[in-house]
Amino acid sequence: MKGGTYNRVVGVTISSKLPKYTLAWLKSCLSARRKNATIDSTSYIIRIPRTEATGDDSIGSLADDMKQGVAILNTVKSCLSLPTPEVVSYDLTTDNVFGRPYMVQKRLPGKNLQFELWNRLNLEQKKSVVKQVANLPSIIASIQGPAGDISSDNLSCAPNLPILIDKFHKLAYSNQPTPGRATTGKPLKFLLECINHWRAYQTAKQGFCFEDVWDAFEIIAKSLEKHGILDGPCVLVHRDLEPYNLLAEIRSDTEVNITAVIDWDFAVIAPEFMAYPAPFWSWLPDNITEQAAGDEEVFCLSVKPNNRDAQVIKQTFDANTSEKHKMYAFSMEAILARRMFVILHDGIFGPWPMSEATSIIVHYRELHPEDGIEYDNVSEYEVEKARMAIAQYRAGYED
Repeated sequence: MKGGTYNRVVGVTISSKLPKYTLAWLKSCLSARRKNATIDSTSYIIRIPRTEATGDDSIGSLADDMKQGVAILNTVKSCLSLPTPEVVSYDLTTDNVFGRPYMVQKRLPGKNLQFELWNRLNLEQKKSVVKQVANLPSIIASIQGPAGDISSDNLSCAPNLPILIDKFHKLAYSNQPTPGRATTGKPLKFLLECINHWRAYQTAKQGFCFEDVWDAFEIIAKSLEKHGILDGPCVLVHRDLEPYNLLAEIRSDTEVNITAVIDWDFAVIAPEFMAYPAPFWSWLPDNITEQAAGDEEVFCLSVKPNNRDAQVIKQTFDANTSEKHKMYAFSMEAILARRMFVILHDGIFGPWPMSEATSIIVHYRELHPEDGIEYDNVSEYEVEKARMAIAQYRAGYED
């Protein structure tokens, strides 16, 4: 089986043989014309981290990640009316045949939508898929709470109790206490808390602070509030709701059923704008949607469907999703907010996050010059790129 970036995936099928000479065994022999027929066959997948477990810190990190992954899957399984992976067993130690933590899940029916199905589907079948995809984010976002991570402590709680949410793990500084339970459910307050954390962290741990970045992000956060992007609650977000994380089965020449939503590793509770990206992959060519990470949504927003089938697919999405979804999907403010969330979640360590932060700021400054964002650390190329993107956006994203 094809695994992901962080996990190997192994498929296993276990069959139970019928006891010989019983009535059930005789019936199976007569019907199947063979003596070793089985009454039960169950398929599982085993997920094993690709990272080697060497050293106490590495082993502990793998175990913590696996424990939280199990907690996320158990939570979404119990709370959502969606087919999601069911964990039947897991081991957080290295005292096993794999030498690292692992989990066992029941194998779900269906084939991978991106790698095995999409390019084989006709237009009616693709429309069937998109109708279902259009509704997935709102189903997932039905879970609300304070912004943070689904706590691994949920594993020891009764299923009927409220979901425990931890504050996002951020690097500590000075004598900060260990992050506890999340309490911030207001998106603006959450964004400002993140900004203030990174200001304090950089000052205390690095001896300098990207004040111009955090000042600009603070202005952007308040502007997002003003433009209605932060009106919603904080909700459950998959964060990787792409076709490679969907399983599906062909039912007929016109119908395809999505049979599972998989790979919930990055799921969090976050501001609502994070929950509703557009499925550009369904109506734009692969070479368009596979742009460099970070600004792909901005780029895709400037590209219109290039043939009749693609136009029909986008029209199908528009007709089967909510106005809220379309606002978050196609609003430049929401797209830039999604990019800013990643920086606020992960921090700025290395050249790529700094470049990405600069791009976000320059695009937003071009979009809303009235906000008075001051930011000088930028090339003419970046400014021109932002101007072109905003000009195309203002020209209208229409079929």
